[in-house]
Amino acid sequence: MEAMTQLVGEDIVLEEEQDRDRRLLILAGDPYVRDICAALADEFDYDLYSTSYIENIVNIVKKFQPNGIVIDLGLFEDEGIELHELLLGAEPPLNVLFLEGEDDELAQAAQTLAESIGFSVIGKLQMPISVNRLEHVLQHMA
Repeated sequence: MEAMTQLVGEDIVLEEEQDRDRRLLILAGDPYVRDICAALADEFDYDLYSTSYIENIVNIVKKFQPNGIVIDLGLFEDEGIELHELLLGAEPPLNVLFLEGEDDELAQAAQTLAESIGFSVIGKLQMPISVNRLEHVLQHMA
């Protein structure tokens, strides 16, 4: 990874050489999933921001301006409103990969909303994730 994005308080510090076409936001609760996504993102030269916290996520998305986002829907099972705000706070073009658990209705609603905004939903991976499938999706995300 050329330059890791850092969170300083509520401010995201971006290195000038970072290219928006290679920015990936990983929003996942499972540290194992975040670590695998981060390792693969590094392999594919993404600038990366990874977190499990959904507080202030809309501000993070607006400041980081990713072109790809991996969203663990399990973080939003109790608060679908926050997922709605997250998707509405992002700007197209955006490629979205949903990591889904047991809530099929939330996964379908999230996909419908993302596509209606103009985002490209490039996949939905069932948890626990297949590393090979994740690698394939991330390789073709940007």
